[in-house]
Amino acid sequence: VAADKLRKDQQEFIFNVISNADSSGILSVEQYIEKFVDINDIKNKLSYPGTHHDNPLYQTFDQIFYGHELYLKLFKKLSQFSEPGLINNDAVIVTDNLIEKLTKKFTDKISIVSGRGKESVRYSLKSILDKFDLKNSAFLEDESRELAKPNPESLIRSIRGMACTCCIYVGDSMEDLIMAKKATEQGYKTIFCGIIGTSKNPQAKLKLFQNNGTLIVLDSIDLLPKVLNLE
Repeated sequence: VAADKLRKDQQEFIFNVISNADSSGILSVEQYIEKFVDINDIKNKLSYPGTHHDNPLYQTFDQIFYGHELYLKLFKKLSQFSEPGLINNDAVIVTDNLIEKLTKKFTDKISIVSGRGKESVRYSLKSILDKFDLKNSAFLEDESRELAKPNPESLIRSIRGMACTCCIYVGDSMEDLIMAKKATEQGYKTIFCGIIGTSKNPQAKLKLFQNNGTLIVLDSIDLLPKVLNLE
């Protein structure tokens, strides 16, 4: 909508917006666009940012992603789509064997800080989820918008809850790396471990992590016990 109003090529405009985004994420995108054009009309039509109940974009995305059964369970509403949800394409990289090895080292101090909601994570992880410290985990889709990554507050909350003096945070995105760095800056020492095997371009992701000072980069999370001398 902004590109059309500005009479700019949409693809070119999108990449321009991305190049001007910063660690505040979507907020920086909104602020950048609004410097050039008024988009309140489309925001009002979409009740943006709003809630799932108000925003048709949220509703459509969630229906496609969760599928009709999980969507009904989560939102008590029927989906407009009958196809299986895209969530079924998830490749679950955490295994019982991995959690068992980590538990031996870190006892019960293993938690999750995820951008997804709890029930979405449970759908994918199933019984494995219960092996984490759920009291000190965070599922950001269930939280307020301000806590979205890379805001470190949810990670800091998890570290405090588990009374950790040093934390290893495993993630596969730049947002994860920024969040770990911000937690460290605020006095909660966090070592970031970047996973590149989940990326469509692992070598590009490797370079990104290396250029931003990541100490540990692994192709697969299954290599973590070896790096930590647990096997």
